[in-house]
Amino acid sequence: YRVDGQIHLRSRSNLTIDGRGATIRQAVRGTRPILLIDEGGNDIAVRNLRIVGSNPNPGKWVFAYEHNHGIAIGGVIRVDLSNITVLSVGGDGFYLVGGYLPNGSFRWADAVRIYDSLVDGTGRHGVGVTDGLSNSVIERTTFRRIAYYTLDFEANGHVKDGVAVGARNVRFSDNTLGPQPYSAGGSGQPTGHAVVVTGSSGGG
Repeated sequence: YRVDGQIHLRSRSNLTIDGRGATIRQAVRGTRPILLIDEGGNDIAVRNLRIVGSNPNPGKWVFAYEHNHGIAIGGVIRVDLSNITVLSVGGDGFYLVGGYLPNGSFRWADAVRIYDSLVDGTGRHGVGVTDGLSNSVIERTTFRRIAYYTLDFEANGHVKDGVAVGARNVRFSDNTLGPQPYSAGGSGQPTGHAVVVTGSSGGG
């Protein structure tokens, strides 16, 4: 399936997308996630799907395209992602973060599970976590040719009810890493790390 823009699922509940081995191919190099699931959804499953980006240099970071994620989750709870292949995107294979509901309130993404998948040739991270992911698991997944960090916990400063929003109770286990180019990146950030945990965006 050819995608010129973005597939955006807003506030959806009890939805299963079974690709049955189908490929979603990004025809035009973009700056946004290819599949975005956000605005308060819950109980979403995506499985048996291949997502191919248009990054001409897999494993190389380019600032303009670093938000071109394969799948981005924003404030959704109970998400099951299995047998997903993400290839040659400009950003992260999976980008997991809290998000805003239609009524304007902020909600953590919760109970996200990624397993039995493959991420290859990203322009940024394998999995990027910024503000608000809890009780989630990334397991039995292979990460190859990841430009920046295979796993990045990077709080961006969001505060909810007086408490800083980052990541809590997130497990990354039984995964396969490599080969990894760990490109030079930019903005003065460190490179060459499999896992990075920071207290703020770009820090530490």
